[in-house]
Amino acid sequence: AGPLNMVLCENFLVYSYWNKKSYRTEVSVIELYETTIDWDSTSFSSYEGITPIVYQQTFEVNFPVSSLGITQTRRGITTHNILFGTTGGQLLAIDKRWINPFRPIEGKGATGVMG
Repeated sequence: AGPLNMVLCENFLVYSYWNKKSYRTEVSVIELYETTIDWDSTSFSSYEGITPIVYQQTFEVNFPVSSLGITQTRRGITTHNILFGTTGGQLLAIDKRWINPFRPIEGKGATGVMG
């Protein structure tokens, strides 16, 4: 099994790993959203947290990943790019919209192909 690489930003987590069953590198993305927010409430408790809604999707990549990173601007007004460092010494920047858990995938239980 290869190393697990991950990057966390805002409300999403991107991680890559070697899938031993299918002999390929996969990249998964998890996004977390709050169900409802009570804007009229004046108090907040960390002990009474609301369980977030979780969206997850896995994508197949055709290059071995050695590291992950993320781009961000000073004011945070642009879309994020996920930075993939490969074992061959290359750096790939892929727009976060390409690894969106809401992206439609053909067939039940299918894995998206990327790269």
